[in-house]
Amino acid sequence: MGINISRENERNDKLEKITDSKNYFGSALKFSSLEKTACLRFIDPYGDTVFNQKQIPILIDEIQALFQFITPEKVASLQEKLRAKLHIHNVPPEIIEIKIENLSADKISEHINKILDLARRSNGNIHTYLKFYGE
Repeated sequence: MGINISRENERNDKLEKITDSKNYFGSALKFSSLEKTACLRFIDPYGDTVFNQKQIPILIDEIQALFQFITPEKVASLQEKLRAKLHIHNVPPEIIEIKIENLSADKISEHINKILDLARRSNGNIHTYLKFYGE
């Protein structure tokens, strides 16, 4: 499971939703240093995080900046870490490879593009929020 994202109104009605069953967004966050970000560093991978209209433009800029960190080398490094972690937990090799093969720079970038589009559609809409739901 990953971090699911929705555009919501003030009544918490979900207007649009992006699911992240492959944890692409969480992977992208691991590729960059978040300590200097104003918004991304507060996204809780295990809890919920909400951004309002004053924060969304900053969030959009920070999401755009993630693309520079999504490289095949960083994805390969993450794949090796996942392989080792799953092996330690006695996950069968065929299951490990299924989980690893779905992780690529292109797929992560494509997912980040969806999030960016959702954030842009949310920007400037009064009483509209972006909510990130961790696992």
